[in-house]
Amino acid sequence: MSGVLVKNGKSAHVSPYTEQEFDQRFQPLAEQWQAQDKTGLEMRFSLGKLLNEHIGPPTTRTKRGQGVVAKVSESLKTNKFEVSRVRNFANKFKSIADFVEQHPGVTTWSAVKELLPRLKSQEEGRGDGTKAGSGNEGAMKDPTPKKMEHHLKRFSEELLVVRCFLGREELENLKCRINGILEQVQFYQFQLAGALAAQARLEDSNIQPHFLAR
Repeated sequence: MSGVLVKNGKSAHVSPYTEQEFDQRFQPLAEQWQAQDKTGLEMRFSLGKLLNEHIGPPTTRTKRGQGVVAKVSESLKTNKFEVSRVRNFANKFKSIADFVEQHPGVTTWSAVKELLPRLKSQEEGRGDGTKAGSGNEGAMKDPTPKKMEHHLKRFSEELLVVRCFLGREELENLKCRINGILEQVQFYQFQLAGALAAQARLEDSNIQPHFLAR
């Protein structure tokens, strides 16, 4: 059974499998992936569960985990975003039977991909601190204009890769979030323009602002 090892105050996921054991369990699933034309939900759930047991839940990110995901993606001839969805799928439910019971009408992988963002939104709406594997592991700890530019560039590059895998609802959700960010930028721009205009008027009047006089 997988677990967590704490050493020198740091925790690390412990896999219940050796690399050879993992490969032995992975190969039949990889064969099913090809045989079922990448649509089998039970196979995807089993693959996600196997990966999560081996490298930890999708809410964590490690170099070892990234290496395993890259290897699996190459073997399946897919990309890491699709593998990430498989891991998130397995992380949301106790079993495939649990998933079927909760969502009997969701019978295709395309439908599951549209369902996952809704589940994530519901968890965030509870305000209980629940985190899902959303790719937010690389969030900025010390935001600066340069770092913001770096993250925007990275987002644009990843969007080019993943765009063909996004469902209609995912695209609409992404559009709403981007529009929300754009509104904030426009608001801050408006505030800055107003502050600069006010400062210019004060300087023209040779009146020093009280907050500058301190």
